[in-house]
Amino acid sequence: MDVAEVFDAVAGSYDEARRRLVPCFDAFYGTAVEVAAPPLRAALAAGRTPEVLDLGAGTGLLSLLLAAAVQAVAVCRVRRPARIAGRDGMTVGHTAG
Repeated sequence: MDVAEVFDAVAGSYDEARRRLVPCFDAFYGTAVEVAAPPLRAALAAGRTPEVLDLGAGTGLLSLLLAAAVQAVAVCRVRRPARIAGRDGMTVGHTAG
């Protein structure tokens, strides 16, 4: 089993387990959103669509938190998936707030 297969096997319960295992979970993600939100809101106020590129997005938790904090944000998530048809690759997903 390679890393991508292991990740995919536990991804469904990863965020829940991480919250229990990382004592500063809320502070970590809360700080990330707190730092990222003001410039995203400024872009929105200036009439632009705020955009975020989430490299190594994993389960997409940070992207979801940013989209909840700044409703009109456009998020592009990039993560390495399990092998598809025997080839390694990248997955790119888009979320519009």
